[in-house]
Amino acid sequence: MTRISTSPAPIRKPDTVVFGELAITAGLAGRPVVVCFSESTAAIDSELWKCFSEFARASHVLHVHSQKDVTRLRKAVGHWRLIVVHATRLLNTVAWIVQLHTSEMSARPTVFSRAVPDSVDDLPIPLLVLRSTPDESSSIIGWLMAGRPQRAVLPDERPTSGITLDPALVPMTVPSSLPNGRGPAKLCDCQLLAALLCGACVTRNSQPTGLTTCGCNEYERIRRLLQSPLLCTAGEPVSQLAVDMVARTNVFLELKCNPELIEGNPLRCHDGDPTWRIRGSRTRQELTTRNEVADLGNVRSRLTREILGLLQNVPDGYAMFQRMGLVRQPPNERVFKSNDLPTLTRMLRSWSFKQVRTHFDALRKASLISGERESANAPWQYQLPEELSLSSSPFRTLPPAIELYPDQETSA
Repeated sequence: MTRISTSPAPIRKPDTVVFGELAITAGLAGRPVVVCFSESTAAIDSELWKCFSEFARASHVLHVHSQKDVTRLRKAVGHWRLIVVHATRLLNTVAWIVQLHTSEMSARPTVFSRAVPDSVDDLPIPLLVLRSTPDESSSIIGWLMAGRPQRAVLPDERPTSGITLDPALVPMTVPSSLPNGRGPAKLCDCQLLAALLCGACVTRNSQPTGLTTCGCNEYERIRRLLQSPLLCTAGEPVSQLAVDMVARTNVFLELKCNPELIEGNPLRCHDGDPTWRIRGSRTRQELTTRNEVADLGNVRSRLTREILGLLQNVPDGYAMFQRMGLVRQPPNERVFKSNDLPTLTRMLRSWSFKQVRTHFDALRKASLISGERESANAPWQYQLPEELSLSSSPFRTLPPAIELYPDQETSA
């Protein structure tokens, strides 16, 4: 009897780790970045710091807890490759010291923090904010338990002649220089893109000496990475996660009060009250409970499966599914109606109970999310100000490499 053996799927390096390694390498190329790891746990972050310290070499890593550590930084800025700021109040001071440092060796340290500063506009270095998700946390844990495969190696030295961008990439790093708003509009976002491109270039070239040009492959790799759902626009009051929370909750409310789904609708409301099953006598103006929003973020919950099952059987279900906060491209409508539920749930962005408090509830208390009805008989719906609901990553519309290099094939 022939035995069929299947090898386990390779463990993919988490986006969080890739971003961290690229940021450190960008500093080696003289383009430091501030990276804020937001909404992760101390247990995971402590393990990540160990990985990043090993990558940057522990003797070149400085942990800033007090003003004494800042003084130590001032005396030898060029020695450090990574600075981990544990006291958020010192983040701006550290960033200015790093940014103003000049020497014959223009390599400068990258700065990591676990908290986002109150005023991101005060930072002189481009800021990368990574908001963790339950899926990303699971990915990091799996990668750590597997022995941290695909670990990168930081070169010993920076390129002696510096790094240049291929002429086709230069417009990407100039604010609003691309037609139809295809590229970043802010200087800080352009600087961040240039830094990551340089980091990718140094990482790809094992020999750090000589003139190095960043081209097609580096660009496509970074462009794809910048589509990660972890990426958050610094300084925006509403993140894409909050927008997705509002949109999915509205789909939930719309299904509960759909008069055409009275029979066989597990979400069916009672006497026009869309929250009757959970709330009892509570006022309908509350719209949803915190627990309901948390269940909507749990892609394996019964509530989420019930919603997807309904969407596969209602006329506008495919359009409503696309408003559920997707992290992958949806299938075509015909395939959507026949897909199994586990396949569909993997397309949905997930969120945790903590993120409901820090995003959805916090914005509702600040009156940035309000509840309204279009008419007396219409279901309650959440509303975001138009400017905030249109918020998205400045890198989402970057053109693919094939548009910039039609005669080349990428290996990214």
